[in-house]
Amino acid sequence: MKVSRTYDIEAVDAILRDPSVFGGIINDSSPDKADFTARELLLNRRNIVLMVSEEGENIGCFICVQCSPSTYEGHINLTALCRGRKALEALDLGASWLFTNTDAFRIIGLTPESNKPALSITRLAGYCRISVREKAISISGHKQNIIQSELTLHKWLSNQQAYESANTGLDTWHLQNLFFAKALVESGNAKKAAFLLSELSHQSYAKRICIKDYPFIKIEATSFHVKDIF
Repeated sequence: MKVSRTYDIEAVDAILRDPSVFGGIINDSSPDKADFTARELLLNRRNIVLMVSEEGENIGCFICVQCSPSTYEGHINLTALCRGRKALEALDLGASWLFTNTDAFRIIGLTPESNKPALSITRLAGYCRISVREKAISISGHKQNIIQSELTLHKWLSNQQAYESANTGLDTWHLQNLFFAKALVESGNAKKAAFLLSELSHQSYAKRICIKDYPFIKIEATSFHVKDIF
C-alpha cells in the first residue's frame, strides 16, 4: 500500500463519487453526485490531499484541510477495497505522511454521530474524542451531533516502533522521538525535528538530544552517528 500527495482532481473526484464512499460523506447540503468535487480544496495548496493506492489502483484518499500551520482537519474517503485492517494501515500511512512532510502536530476528525464505522476506525487508529458539536449537521432530514476527535503527533508516535542497535542509554520514548526526528531531517524538515527534540529535552526525566551536526547526534555529552543508532 502507498500513500502519496496528489493534485489530480479527476482521480480524487472518482474516489469521492465511488458508490462505496459517496453515501457516507454527504449531508443534506451536499451537491448532487455529478457536481460533487474536491476542485476548490485541491486548488488551495495549503490543503493536502493524499491518494491511497495498492498495486497501481486507487483505493481511497484523505483530504486534509489546513486549519493552522500545526493543525489539519482530516476527511477519510476509503472505498470498499480499503476497509478493516487495510483502512488502519492507510490511516497510519496518511498520518505518517502528514506529520513528516508538514508542520502538523495535530489532525482533527469531525464525524456524524450516526456514522458508527467511521467512529470505530478512527478510535482504533488512535484518535481521542475531545468534544461534541450538538446538532451541527443535517442528514436525511435529521439533525445530528458531530463528534470531534484528534490524533496528536505524540499519540501517533507512541504507537510507532523504534529499533536500537547502539548502547545509547535511551528508552523507548526517546528512541521513538529520535527515530521520527531522523525521518523529519531526511524529508527536509530539519526545523521541525529540532523543535520536537528541543521540546522533549526540556521535559522532566528527559535526556538532551541535539541534531545540530546531523547525521551525528549528541545525547547528553556523547556523540553518535545516526547509522549506529538505527
